[in-house]
Order: sequence, then C-alpha cells, then structure tokens
Amino acid sequence: MDKTVPPHITHLWLRLLSIAVGIFTLFWLPIEDSSETTVIIIAVLIVCIFSLNIINKGKFNEKPILHAIIGAISGALIIPLSLFLVAFKTSLHQHGIPEFSIEQIIFMLHKIPYFVLAGLLIGFGNVIWQTSRKSNT
Repeated sequence: MDKTVPPHITHLWLRLLSIAVGIFTLFWLPIEDSSETTVIIIAVLIVCIFSLNIINKGKFNEKPILHAIIGAISGALIIPLSLFLVAFKTSLHQHGIPEFSIEQIIFMLHKIPYFVLAGLLIGFGNVIWQTSRKSNT
C-alpha cells in the first residue's frame, strides 16, 4: 500500500500557502509595524514554501542527506530575507528615520546560527521520517 501523497494535492497546498503568505505580506507592508518578529515569521514562511517546493520537485528521496543540506541552507536564508523585507518596507514608507532600529537589525543578525541549526535539525528530522516511512512499507 502506497502512503505517499499525490503530487497534485501537495502542489495545491503549496500554492494555497503561497497565496496566503502573499496576501498576509501585502496587508503587512502598509502597517506601521516595527516588530522584528513579524518580519522573521514572514521570512520563515517564504523560505519554507520554497524549500518544500524544491524537495517536492526534486528526486531527493534517493539521497536523503540532501534534505538536511536544504534545511541548513533554508535556515541560513531566513535572516537575509527578513533584512530584505525590512529594507523593502522602510523604502515603501519613505520616513525620515527607518522603522527598524540598528539594535533590531543586529539582534536579527545574531540569530543566523540558530536558524541554520534549526533548519539542519528539521532536515535531519525529515530524513528520519522518510527513512521510517520506507521501512514501514
């Protein structure tokens, strides 16, 4: 018995999640919000969508260690993407002073190793999950 999810269902959920994140980002941009948490959450969602898309389209089940590598790369991309979102939002509002302080940006930069480690652990978890699914069938 094959327990895999059909590709059209997976791609449908990824598309719906992409649309939801895009709508949330469009609603977030004009709001006067200077919280780095919101920016990081949006960046995490965007990176998760792209990494899931890469894993689903590739043949990474043959070499499961690539899941861990993709996870680490995805974790490393979260903070640069969130800094891009910070710069983009600040440029749209055209204030004399930036919405996000230097302390917030430095705080986000210090979080890069944690996100890389989290992505690596999620990738290893995915490897273990894929391996256990193969052994159960």
